[in-house]
Amino acid sequence: MGGVIINAGLLVAWVGVAFLFFSKKRSFPAVASVVLAANAIFAILDLAVGAALSSVTMEESRQVFWSVISAFIWTTYLQRSKRVRATFVNP
Repeated sequence: MGGVIINAGLLVAWVGVAFLFFSKKRSFPAVASVVLAANAIFAILDLAVGAALSSVTMEESRQVFWSVISAFIWTTYLQRSKRVRATFVNP
């Protein structure tokens, strides 16, 4: 039940991130970074709970690994890119 609530919260957060993206708000990079990190942390916790309750497949582990790697790459890009700073300028 907790996983459903967290996934629903992440869905709402991603809709908010999409709004910030399309309106080119200055807060987009920070909010997107937080949501990416939350998504990766939830994936890790979900995998840990799944491993404690039953066996975890290699595919599930691979998905979590790529979730963490992509969150790291995108967060780094959003925080350091000159193009991002030049694009998201609306207060």
